[in-house]
Amino acid sequence: MEITFIESKLLSLSFLTEQNDLEDNFNLKFTSTFSADEAKKFIIKFDVTLTSDKGVSISLEYIGLFETDVEITKTFQQGKFVTINAPAIIFPYLRSFLTTFSVNAGLSPIILPTINFQALAEESTKKA
Repeated sequence: MEITFIESKLLSLSFLTEQNDLEDNFNLKFTSTFSADEAKKFIIKFDVTLTSDKGVSISLEYIGLFETDVEITKTFQQGKFVTINAPAIIFPYLRSFLTTFSVNAGLSPIILPTINFQALAEESTKKA
């Protein structure tokens, strides 16, 4: 199977400054979406919320679109590429976007931590 990374893009962004009484907090979730109408494509969507004790609050949705050369099966949907590799491919684009955005907004750079998606998957499997 050949898999192509088509694009990544921002879906929504909420950015507030000068917020009082915030603590440093970072929350990241990601999901995969498959469509019967487009049986060879899938989306990985990240939901990120971030607050800083410097008064900044950010919430965003960011996606990556992938396409395969064959129709996607249930096995593929639950496989390692969708749960580990695809999020790992998109995440650097998300990190870069947020860092660039924060600097262009006149703030100190916001640099998200690196994420080990393999370890996340293993941790998720242990909890299940």
